[in-house]
Amino acid sequence: MHFFALAAVLHTIIVAVVAFFVLFAASKADGFVRLVGNVLGWILLIVAVLGLALGIFHVATGKPVMGMGEHH
Repeated sequence: MHFFALAAVLHTIIVAVVAFFVLFAASKADGFVRLVGNVLGWILLIVAVLGLALGIFHVATGKPVMGMGEHH
């Protein structure tokens, strides 16, 4: 397995677990803290999904992601 694919999967798992705990803590809070926790948790989940998508894109196409690896 390509290292970038493995790194994308591991980072996705880590960020998704952190997002889960943020959303869990937000569900126990009240008021503004609950709102901030929910927004932060969803942002973390979106970042995890985008990171996985970029990792899959890199492995599938072989193209660098966002300019990585082009300038040696």
